[in-house]
Amino acid sequence: GYTTGTYNLVQFDHPPTVSIQQPDANLPTADRLFNIQFKALATDTPATVDLYYATDNSGANGQIIVRGLEASGAQTFGWDTSSIPPGDYYIYAVCSDGVLTPVTAVSTGAARVIHAAPTVTSTSPGTLALGASGVNVVVTGTALGTSTSSVSFLRSGNPDPAITVSDVQVSQDQTSLTASVTVAGTAIPGPRTVVVSTVVGASAAASSPGSTILVGLPDSYTIPAGLQLLSSPFQYNETSFTVLFGLPKVDAAVWAPGANQYAFSPNSPADTFHPGAAVWIQLKAPVTVHPQGFAAPDGQPFKIDLQTGWNMIGDPFPAPIPLAGVSLVDAGGQTTPYAAAVTAGDASPLYAFDTSQKQYAATGASGSIQPWAGYWLMVDAPGTLVVPPP
Repeated sequence: GYTTGTYNLVQFDHPPTVSIQQPDANLPTADRLFNIQFKALATDTPATVDLYYATDNSGANGQIIVRGLEASGAQTFGWDTSSIPPGDYYIYAVCSDGVLTPVTAVSTGAARVIHAAPTVTSTSPGTLALGASGVNVVVTGTALGTSTSSVSFLRSGNPDPAITVSDVQVSQDQTSLTASVTVAGTAIPGPRTVVVSTVVGASAAASSPGSTILVGLPDSYTIPAGLQLLSSPFQYNETSFTVLFGLPKVDAAVWAPGANQYAFSPNSPADTFHPGAAVWIQLKAPVTVHPQGFAAPDGQPFKIDLQTGWNMIGDPFPAPIPLAGVSLVDAGGQTTPYAAAVTAGDASPLYAFDTSQKQYAATGASGSIQPWAGYWLMVDAPGTLVVPPP
Protein backbone atom coordinates (compact mmCIF):
# COMPACT_ATOMS: atom_id res chain seq x y z
CA GLY A 1 0.00 0.00 0.00
CA TYR A 2 0.91 3.63 0.13
CA THR A 3 0.10 6.68 2.14
CA THR A 4 -0.87 10.16 1.09
CA GLY A 5 0.25 13.46 2.62
CA THR A 6 1.50 17.03 2.05
CA TYR A 7 5.19 17.64 1.31
CA ASN A 8 7.11 21.00 1.27
CA LEU A 9 9.82 21.36 -1.36
CA VAL A 10 12.80 23.39 -0.06
CA GLN A 11 15.22 25.21 -2.42
CA PHE A 12 18.73 25.30 -1.06
CA ASP A 13 20.33 28.82 -1.23
CA HIS A 14 24.01 28.95 -2.07
CA PRO A 15 26.03 31.70 -0.30
CA PRO A 16 27.42 34.61 -2.32
CA THR A 17 31.14 34.90 -2.90
CA VAL A 18 33.40 37.94 -2.51
CA SER A 19 37.14 38.64 -2.83
CA ILE A 20 39.34 41.75 -2.93
CA GLN A 21 42.03 42.25 -5.56
CA GLN A 22 43.19 45.77 -4.59
CA PRO A 23 44.83 46.71 -2.33
CA ASP A 24 47.22 43.80 -2.64
CA ALA A 25 50.44 42.87 -0.87
CA ASN A 26 52.45 45.46 -2.87
CA LEU A 27 51.25 48.31 -0.61
CA PRO A 28 49.69 50.57 -3.27
CA THR A 29 49.54 54.27 -2.38
CA ALA A 30 46.85 56.93 -2.58
CA ASP A 31 46.52 60.64 -1.95
CA ARG A 32 42.96 61.76 -2.65
CA LEU A 33 41.51 58.63 -4.29
CA PHE A 34 42.12 54.90 -4.14
CA ASN A 35 40.46 52.45 -6.53
CA ILE A 36 39.27 49.42 -4.57
CA GLN A 37 38.97 46.37 -6.84
CA PHE A 38 36.75 43.50 -5.73
CA LYS A 39 34.70 40.64 -7.17
CA ALA A 40 31.31 39.62 -5.74
CA LEU A 41 28.81 37.08 -7.09
CA ALA A 42 25.31 36.12 -5.93
CA THR A 43 24.53 32.55 -7.00
CA ASP A 44 20.84 32.34 -6.09
CA THR A 45 19.51 35.36 -4.21
CA PRO A 46 20.59 38.91 -5.15
CA ALA A 47 23.24 40.20 -2.77
CA THR A 48 24.88 43.51 -1.86
CA VAL A 49 28.39 44.46 -0.78
CA ASP A 50 29.50 46.84 1.99
CA LEU A 51 33.11 48.08 2.03
CA TYR A 52 35.05 49.03 5.16
CA TYR A 53 38.57 50.21 5.99
CA ALA A 54 40.64 49.41 9.10
CA THR A 55 44.22 49.67 10.33
CA ASP A 56 44.43 45.89 10.87
CA ASN A 57 43.31 42.78 9.00
CA SER A 58 41.57 40.93 11.81
CA GLY A 59 38.18 41.25 13.41
CA ALA A 60 36.38 43.05 10.57
CA ASN A 61 35.90 46.05 12.83
CA GLY A 62 36.60 48.84 10.35
CA GLN A 63 34.91 52.09 9.38
CA ILE A 64 32.27 52.07 6.64
CA ILE A 65 33.25 53.30 3.19
CA VAL A 66 30.10 52.49 1.23
CA ARG A 67 26.99 50.32 1.60
CA GLY A 68 24.77 48.47 -0.81
CA LEU A 69 26.93 47.89 -3.85
CA GLU A 70 25.45 45.26 -6.17
CA ALA A 71 27.20 41.88 -6.16
CA SER A 72 27.53 41.67 -9.91
CA GLY A 73 31.05 40.46 -10.65
CA ALA A 74 34.36 42.29 -10.90
CA GLN A 75 34.04 45.95 -9.90
CA THR A 76 36.08 49.03 -9.03
CA PHE A 77 34.99 51.53 -6.41
CA GLY A 78 36.73 54.90 -6.04
CA TRP A 79 37.38 55.49 -2.34
CA ASP A 80 37.69 59.20 -1.48
CA THR A 81 40.76 59.31 0.77
CA SER A 82 41.18 63.11 0.84
CA SER A 83 39.94 63.29 4.46
CA ILE A 84 41.60 60.07 5.62
CA PRO A 85 44.67 60.56 7.85
CA PRO A 86 47.96 59.23 6.45
CA GLY A 87 48.49 55.56 7.24
CA ASP A 88 48.08 51.96 6.06
CA TYR A 89 44.52 50.65 5.68
CA TYR A 90 43.13 47.19 4.95
CA ILE A 91 39.86 46.89 3.08
CA TYR A 92 37.01 44.60 4.18
CA ALA A 93 34.14 43.52 1.97
CA VAL A 94 30.98 42.12 3.52
CA CYS A 95 28.62 40.45 1.04
CA SER A 96 25.08 39.55 2.12
CA ASP A 97 21.99 38.17 0.40
CA GLY A 98 19.75 38.70 3.46
CA VAL A 99 19.21 34.96 3.86
CA LEU A 100 22.45 33.30 4.79
CA THR A 101 25.25 34.49 7.03
CA PRO A 102 27.15 37.35 5.34
CA VAL A 103 30.46 36.45 3.73
CA THR A 104 33.50 38.57 4.59
CA ALA A 105 36.75 39.07 2.68
CA VAL A 106 39.79 41.12 3.64
CA SER A 107 42.48 42.52 1.37
CA THR A 108 45.81 40.72 1.25
CA GLY A 109 47.63 44.01 1.79
CA ALA A 110 46.99 47.56 2.85
CA ALA A 111 46.47 50.76 0.92
CA ARG A 112 48.96 53.40 2.05
CA VAL A 113 47.43 56.88 2.23
CA ILE A 114 50.06 59.57 1.74
CA HIS A 115 48.96 63.18 1.42
CA ALA A 116 51.19 65.51 -0.56
CA ALA A 117 52.39 68.60 1.31
CA PRO A 118 50.80 71.81 0.07
CA THR A 119 52.80 74.25 -2.03
CA VAL A 120 52.06 77.92 -2.63
CA THR A 121 53.22 79.48 -5.88
CA SER A 122 51.47 82.86 -5.87
CA THR A 123 49.10 85.11 -3.97
CA SER A 124 46.67 87.68 -5.35
CA PRO A 125 46.30 90.57 -4.73
CA GLY A 126 49.95 91.38 -4.10
CA THR A 127 49.17 93.95 -1.42
CA LEU A 128 46.71 94.49 1.44
CA ALA A 129 45.91 97.94 2.76
CA LEU A 130 45.90 98.73 6.46
CA GLY A 131 42.34 98.49 7.72
CA ALA A 132 41.22 96.35 4.76
CA SER A 133 38.17 94.25 5.61
CA GLY A 134 36.85 91.09 3.94
CA VAL A 135 39.32 91.12 1.05
CA ASN A 136 39.21 87.95 -1.04
CA VAL A 137 42.77 86.66 -1.24
CA VAL A 138 43.40 83.93 -3.82
CA VAL A 139 46.27 81.53 -3.22
CA THR A 140 47.40 79.23 -6.03
CA GLY A 141 49.54 76.13 -5.65
CA THR A 142 49.18 72.39 -5.29
CA ALA A 143 47.68 70.03 -2.69
CA LEU A 144 46.02 72.96 -0.89
CA GLY A 145 43.71 70.59 0.98
CA THR A 146 40.05 71.14 1.74
CA SER A 147 37.87 73.71 3.49
CA THR A 148 39.52 72.58 6.74
CA SER A 149 42.82 74.09 5.54
CA SER A 150 44.07 77.17 7.32
CA VAL A 151 45.88 80.23 5.98
CA SER A 152 48.44 82.13 8.04
CA PHE A 153 50.19 85.43 7.42
CA LEU A 154 53.61 85.21 9.03
CA ARG A 155 55.66 88.18 10.18
CA SER A 156 59.19 87.32 11.30
CA GLY A 157 58.18 83.66 11.24
CA ASN A 158 55.10 83.99 13.47
CA PRO A 159 51.38 84.43 12.66
CA ASP A 160 50.46 88.10 12.60
CA PRO A 161 47.64 88.67 15.13
CA ALA A 162 46.66 91.82 13.23
CA ILE A 163 45.47 89.73 10.26
CA THR A 164 42.42 87.48 10.52
CA VAL A 165 41.25 84.88 8.02
CA SER A 166 37.79 83.35 7.51
CA ASP A 167 35.65 81.51 4.96
CA VAL A 168 38.37 79.35 3.41
CA GLN A 169 37.30 77.69 0.15
CA VAL A 170 39.47 75.25 -1.85
CA SER A 171 38.93 74.23 -5.45
CA GLN A 172 38.15 70.61 -6.31
CA ASP A 173 41.62 70.06 -7.78
CA GLN A 174 43.25 71.72 -4.74
CA THR A 175 45.17 74.21 -6.88
CA SER A 176 43.31 77.34 -5.76
CA LEU A 177 42.28 78.60 -2.33
CA THR A 178 40.17 81.66 -1.58
CA ALA A 179 39.97 83.23 1.87
CA SER A 180 38.39 86.36 3.33
CA VAL A 181 41.12 88.47 4.96
CA THR A 182 40.87 91.44 7.32
CA VAL A 183 43.85 93.62 8.29
CA ALA A 184 43.79 95.75 11.42
CA GLY A 185 44.63 99.42 10.98
CA THR A 186 47.38 98.94 13.55
CA ALA A 187 49.21 96.27 11.53
CA ILE A 188 52.90 96.97 10.96
CA PRO A 189 53.57 97.66 7.27
CA GLY A 190 55.84 95.21 5.51
CA PRO A 191 55.93 91.78 3.87
CA ARG A 192 54.04 88.76 5.16
CA THR A 193 54.71 85.16 4.24
CA VAL A 194 51.48 83.39 3.24
CA VAL A 195 51.41 79.78 4.42
CA VAL A 196 48.71 77.14 3.87
CA SER A 197 48.34 74.33 6.42
CA THR A 198 46.26 71.24 5.79
CA VAL A 199 44.78 69.11 8.54
CA VAL A 200 43.57 65.61 7.67
CA GLY A 201 41.58 63.85 10.37
CA ALA A 202 43.47 64.17 13.63
CA SER A 203 46.90 64.26 11.98
CA ALA A 204 49.33 67.12 12.39
CA ALA A 205 49.19 70.01 9.97
CA ALA A 206 51.35 69.94 6.88
CA SER A 207 52.40 73.48 6.00
CA SER A 208 53.44 74.87 2.66
CA PRO A 209 56.48 76.92 1.83
CA GLY A 210 55.22 80.46 1.66
CA SER A 211 54.45 83.04 -0.96
CA THR A 212 54.67 86.71 0.02
CA ILE A 213 52.17 89.53 0.21
CA LEU A 214 52.69 93.19 1.07
CA VAL A 215 50.76 94.77 3.92
CA GLY A 216 50.38 98.55 3.94
CA LEU A 217 52.87 98.96 1.07
CA PRO A 218 52.44 99.55 -2.67
CA ASP A 219 52.80 96.56 -4.97
CA SER A 220 54.60 98.57 -7.66
CA TYR A 221 57.10 101.36 -8.00
CA THR A 222 57.43 103.98 -10.72
CA ILE A 223 60.99 104.98 -11.57
CA PRO A 224 61.01 108.63 -12.67
CA ALA A 225 62.68 109.81 -15.84
CA GLY A 226 66.21 111.14 -15.62
CA LEU A 227 69.27 110.02 -13.69
CA GLN A 228 68.45 107.96 -10.59
CA LEU A 229 70.53 106.21 -7.94
CA LEU A 230 68.29 103.23 -7.15
CA SER A 231 68.03 99.90 -5.44
CA SER A 232 65.15 97.42 -5.36
CA PRO A 233 63.82 95.40 -2.43
CA PHE A 234 62.62 92.79 -4.90
CA GLN A 235 64.42 90.15 -6.89
CA TYR A 236 63.58 89.57 -10.52
CA ASN A 237 65.13 86.16 -11.15
CA GLU A 238 68.02 87.73 -13.05
CA THR A 239 65.60 89.35 -15.53
CA SER A 240 67.55 91.99 -17.44
CA PHE A 241 66.67 95.69 -17.25
CA THR A 242 65.65 95.68 -20.92
CA VAL A 243 63.12 92.88 -20.36
CA LEU A 244 62.01 94.26 -16.99
CA PHE A 245 61.41 97.76 -18.35
CA GLY A 246 60.25 96.70 -21.83
CA LEU A 247 62.91 98.86 -23.48
CA PRO A 248 65.39 98.00 -26.23
CA LYS A 249 68.24 99.59 -24.26
CA VAL A 250 68.73 100.72 -20.66
CA ASP A 251 71.66 102.84 -19.51
CA ALA A 252 72.80 101.48 -16.14
CA ALA A 253 76.07 101.54 -14.22
CA VAL A 254 77.38 100.03 -10.98
CA TRP A 255 80.64 100.92 -9.24
CA ALA A 256 82.82 97.86 -8.68
CA PRO A 257 85.16 98.77 -5.79
CA GLY A 258 87.34 95.71 -6.28
CA ALA A 259 88.08 96.75 -9.87
CA ASN A 260 88.00 100.48 -9.03
CA GLN A 261 85.80 101.19 -12.05
CA TYR A 262 82.19 101.15 -13.24
CA ALA A 263 80.46 98.16 -14.82
CA PHE A 264 77.97 99.15 -17.51
CA SER A 265 74.79 97.44 -18.73
CA PRO A 266 74.22 94.85 -20.06
CA ASN A 267 77.18 93.47 -18.08
CA SER A 268 76.80 92.21 -14.50
CA PRO A 269 76.26 93.66 -11.94
CA ALA A 270 74.70 96.46 -14.03
CA ASP A 271 72.41 94.00 -15.80
CA THR A 272 69.50 93.98 -13.34
CA PHE A 273 68.52 94.74 -9.73
CA HIS A 274 70.53 92.81 -7.15
CA PRO A 275 69.39 92.56 -3.50
CA GLY A 276 71.09 95.09 -1.24
CA ALA A 277 72.93 96.76 -4.14
CA ALA A 278 72.37 100.12 -5.82
CA VAL A 279 72.61 101.07 -9.49
CA TRP A 280 72.69 104.24 -11.55
CA ILE A 281 69.88 104.28 -14.14
CA GLN A 282 69.17 106.88 -16.80
CA LEU A 283 65.63 106.81 -18.27
CA LYS A 284 63.98 109.01 -20.92
CA ALA A 285 60.49 108.30 -19.53
CA PRO A 286 59.07 106.89 -16.29
CA VAL A 287 58.90 103.09 -15.94
CA THR A 288 56.72 101.09 -13.53
CA VAL A 289 58.00 97.82 -12.08
CA HIS A 290 56.26 95.19 -9.96
CA PRO A 291 57.66 92.73 -7.39
CA GLN A 292 58.46 89.20 -8.46
CA GLY A 293 59.40 87.82 -5.04
CA PHE A 294 61.33 89.28 -2.14
CA ALA A 295 65.06 89.68 -2.09
CA ALA A 296 65.41 89.11 1.65
CA PRO A 297 63.85 86.22 3.59
CA ASP A 298 61.10 87.39 5.93
CA GLY A 299 62.28 87.86 9.50
CA GLN A 300 66.00 87.39 8.82
CA PRO A 301 68.82 89.97 8.71
CA PHE A 302 70.24 90.69 5.27
CA LYS A 303 74.01 90.78 4.79
CA ILE A 304 75.67 93.08 2.25
CA ASP A 305 79.30 92.39 1.37
CA LEU A 306 81.50 95.50 1.40
CA GLN A 307 84.90 96.14 -0.17
CA THR A 308 87.46 98.69 0.93
CA GLY A 309 86.47 102.08 -0.46
CA TRP A 310 83.14 103.23 -1.84
CA ASN A 311 80.24 100.78 -2.20
CA MET A 312 76.80 101.23 -3.77
CA ILE A 313 74.16 99.75 -1.45
CA GLY A 314 70.39 99.75 -0.96
CA ASP A 315 67.60 98.72 1.38
CA PRO A 316 66.97 94.99 0.78
CA PHE A 317 63.51 95.20 2.37
CA PRO A 318 60.30 96.88 1.12
CA ALA A 319 60.11 99.02 4.29
CA PRO A 320 62.32 101.69 5.86
CA ILE A 321 65.08 100.36 8.13
CA PRO A 322 66.42 102.55 10.96
CA LEU A 323 70.19 102.80 10.82
CA ALA A 324 70.24 102.43 14.60
CA GLY A 325 69.74 98.68 14.09
CA VAL A 326 72.34 98.31 11.31
CA SER A 327 75.79 96.96 12.16
CA LEU A 328 79.18 96.35 10.55
CA VAL A 329 81.02 93.05 10.87
CA ASP A 330 84.73 93.12 10.05
CA ALA A 331 86.76 90.33 8.47
CA GLY A 332 87.60 89.00 11.93
CA GLY A 333 83.94 88.65 12.89
CA GLN A 334 83.81 91.64 15.26
CA THR A 335 80.47 93.47 15.19
CA THR A 336 80.19 97.24 15.56
CA PRO A 337 76.98 99.31 15.41
CA TYR A 338 76.98 101.33 12.22
CA ALA A 339 76.65 104.63 14.15
CA ALA A 340 79.73 103.75 16.21
CA ALA A 341 81.67 102.87 13.06
CA VAL A 342 80.83 106.30 11.59
CA THR A 343 81.93 108.03 14.79
CA ALA A 344 85.19 106.08 14.77
CA GLY A 345 85.84 106.97 11.16
CA ASP A 346 85.66 103.35 9.98
CA ALA A 347 82.63 104.08 7.81
CA SER A 348 81.14 107.12 6.13
CA PRO A 349 77.61 108.45 6.40
CA LEU A 350 75.28 107.20 3.68
CA TYR A 351 74.91 109.46 0.65
CA ALA A 352 71.78 109.43 -1.52
CA PHE A 353 71.42 111.37 -4.77
CA ASP A 354 68.95 114.24 -4.65
CA THR A 355 67.51 114.29 -8.17
CA SER A 356 65.88 117.70 -7.73
CA GLN A 357 69.10 119.39 -6.55
CA LYS A 358 71.42 117.18 -8.63
CA GLN A 359 73.66 116.64 -5.62
CA TYR A 360 74.31 114.19 -2.82
CA ALA A 361 72.53 114.33 0.53
CA ALA A 362 73.88 112.63 3.64
CA THR A 363 71.73 110.35 5.79
CA GLY A 364 72.71 110.56 9.45
CA ALA A 365 73.18 107.53 11.67
CA SER A 366 69.89 108.39 13.39
CA GLY A 367 68.00 108.19 10.10
CA SER A 368 66.68 105.29 8.02
CA ILE A 369 67.43 103.72 4.67
CA GLN A 370 64.46 103.77 2.33
CA PRO A 371 63.16 101.17 -0.14
CA TRP A 372 64.12 101.87 -3.75
CA ALA A 373 66.76 104.44 -2.78
CA GLY A 374 70.42 103.88 -3.56
CA TYR A 375 73.31 104.97 -1.34
CA TRP A 376 77.07 105.40 -1.37
CA LEU A 377 78.92 103.97 1.64
CA MET A 378 82.68 104.11 2.23
CA VAL A 379 84.47 101.69 4.57
CA ASP A 380 88.17 101.51 5.37
CA ALA A 381 88.33 97.70 5.33
CA PRO A 382 86.38 94.79 3.85
CA GLY A 383 83.41 93.64 5.90
CA THR A 384 79.69 93.00 5.97
CA LEU A 385 76.82 95.39 6.52
CA VAL A 386 74.07 93.60 8.46
CA VAL A 387 70.59 95.04 7.90
CA PRO A 388 67.84 93.88 10.32
CA PRO A 389 64.38 92.98 8.97
CA PRO A 390 61.51 95.45 9.37
